[in-house]
Amino acid sequence: MPAFSRSELADKLERGFQAIGDALGELDVYRGVPAGRLRINVPRDASRLLLGPILPVFFAAYPDVRLEITVEDRLVDIVADGYDAGTVPQDMVAVPLTRPLRWVVVGSPDYLSRRGRPSQPADLMRHACVRK
Repeated sequence: MPAFSRSELADKLERGFQAIGDALGELDVYRGVPAGRLRINVPRDASRLLLGPILPVFFAAYPDVRLEITVEDRLVDIVADGYDAGTVPQDMVAVPLTRPLRWVVVGSPDYLSRRGRPSQPADLMRHACVRK
């Protein structure tokens, strides 16, 4: 292997650092305008209530993002399954997308007097409900 003088070594290193700097500079293009694939895993209700209404606005604002949405009503390991976002277990850091949602149960006074008022979600299993 040929020996380098200090100035030759410095020149080679400078060219290498310049190449690295140039490559990092090219990445700056993507800082202002998101692009690429975004994989999200969401439950069915979230897809309808949260994502559905904002998708047209999202696609208009970020035309270079290719969105892949998986809708399933089970908790998945979003990291192991390669998702960028989704429902996470309580021990993971999460950023809420909306303020807390409030769910309501609606029934006629006659029905509720006959069957009783549910006080928690599990009570609904004993009721005749319209479900989607």
